[in-house]
Amino acid sequence: MSRRLDILQGIAAAACCLAVFLYFAGPALWGGFMPDDLMNLHRAARTPVLQMVQATLTPWVGDYRPFGFLVFKGFYAVFGFDPLPYHAIGLTLIGANVALIALLAWRLTASGAAAALTALLACHHGYFSDLYLNTGTMFDTLAATLCLALLHSHLSQPRPGWTRMGAQLLAFLLALQIKEIVIFLPAALWGYELLIRREPGAWRRAHQAWAMSALAAVFAAGFMWNGAEMAANAEYRASFAPGVLLDHWEHYLALMFYQQYGPGTVFTLAILGAAAAAALLSRDRAAYWAWLLAMTAPLPLLSISPRSFYAFYLPYLFWALLGGVVLARLMRRWRWAPAAVFVPLAAALIYSHAWIRPYAEKWHPEATEHLRPALELLAPEARTWPRGAVVMFTEDPYPRDDYTLLYVATLAGGDLSLFIHRAKAGAEDADPRALRYAMTRTELKRQPAAGAR
Repeated sequence: MSRRLDILQGIAAAACCLAVFLYFAGPALWGGFMPDDLMNLHRAARTPVLQMVQATLTPWVGDYRPFGFLVFKGFYAVFGFDPLPYHAIGLTLIGANVALIALLAWRLTASGAAAALTALLACHHGYFSDLYLNTGTMFDTLAATLCLALLHSHLSQPRPGWTRMGAQLLAFLLALQIKEIVIFLPAALWGYELLIRREPGAWRRAHQAWAMSALAAVFAAGFMWNGAEMAANAEYRASFAPGVLLDHWEHYLALMFYQQYGPGTVFTLAILGAAAAAALLSRDRAAYWAWLLAMTAPLPLLSISPRSFYAFYLPYLFWALLGGVVLARLMRRWRWAPAAVFVPLAAALIYSHAWIRPYAEKWHPEATEHLRPALELLAPEARTWPRGAVVMFTEDPYPRDDYTLLYVATLAGGDLSLFIHRAKAGAEDADPRALRYAMTRTELKRQPAAGAR
C-alpha cells in the first residue's frame, strides 16, 4: 500500500509539472520567427558544413559557437522556413531537461520528494519567455541537455573506459561549441569526486575529470586569445572583479525571485548566504554538491554584461536542484510533509508565473510586428523569384542598417545567391536586371524595371 501511494503521488506530481509547463509554455509553439531566429538561420545557412565541422573540432581557434550553428543548419535543411518545428524541438529540449534534472535529484538522494520538488521548481519560470518564444535561444537549452546528460554519464560510471571517455569528451566539446557556459562542468565532476564519492586517491584516478579540465582550458585559451568575434563585442569582455560579480548576481537573483528591479546588495548577499546555510544545515552531501553547481555554473555568465534571464537557464536548473534536495532533506521525517509543501509551493509558483507573464512577454508583440510585413508580404513573393535574382527596394519600412529583408527573402526562397539592394541603404536604382519593389508595412508593389517607360 505504501509503495502504491508513493507511485500515485509521483504520478500526480509529474502531471502537475507537465500541466504547468504546457499551460505556460505550450502556446509558444505558434510563436513564429523572431529577429534572432532569422539571424541565426541565415548565418547557419550561408556557412559551409565543412567550415563549421572544422571549427567545432578545433576549440583553440575560438570560433563563435560553430556546432550550435551547424545544428541550426541541419534544422533548416530539414524543416525549411517553418517556425513550428523549431519551437517544437525547443520545447521538447526544455521538457527533457526538466526530466533530467529531476532524475539527477532522485539519483543523488533516492528520494521521490526531491525529484518532484526539483521538477516543480524547474518546469517553468515566468522570465524564461525568450526560451519559449525565441528559438534562437535553443543554444542554451541544447547545451544544457548535453551538460545534464554528461553529469548522468559520470554518475553512472565515474571511471569509464577509453572509448566511453572519448565519447564523453566529444559530447563536452560539442556542448562548449554550442554555448560556452558549460565550461564549468569539470568543476562539477571534481565536486562529485570530493563531496559524493570521496574515494581515496581520486586526484590520480579521476581521468575523466582531468581530461575535461584540460579540454576546458584549451577552449578557454582559444576563446580569450583567438575569439575575435567575441572579443570585438564589448558586452562579452569578461571581468571577475568582486563588485562586478556581485552586481550581476543581484541582476539574476532579482529576476529569479520575480523582482522587476534589483533590490540591492543586502538582498543579494542574504540570498547567497541563505543558499549556503540551507545546504550546510541539511547535512547532505548531495545538497553540498548542488550548492557547488548553483555557485559555479553562473560564473562565465556573471563575468559579462547582464542579459535577460534566459541566459541563466542552466544555472537556474541547479538552483532548482538545490531547492528540491534541501526541502526533501528537511522533510524526510514526516511522511506527508512533501505533499503538504508541494501543493502550496505549486500554487505560489503558478501565481508568480501568471503575474509576471504579461511583463515578461511584452517584447514579443513588438518583435512580431517588426517582422510581420516581411513575413506576410515578402516571403510568398520571394518564393517566385528566379535563382540569383537581383532585387531593388526603392522603398521599405525597415531601418537603414536592418537585415530583415535579406534574411526573409533568402531563407523563405531557399536561395542564398539573391542580391538584395535598398535605396534606403544607399544602393543605386540603375540596374536594368533588378526586380524593383516598393514596400510599406501593409503593401508590396512590383515596379517597372529601371529605365522602362
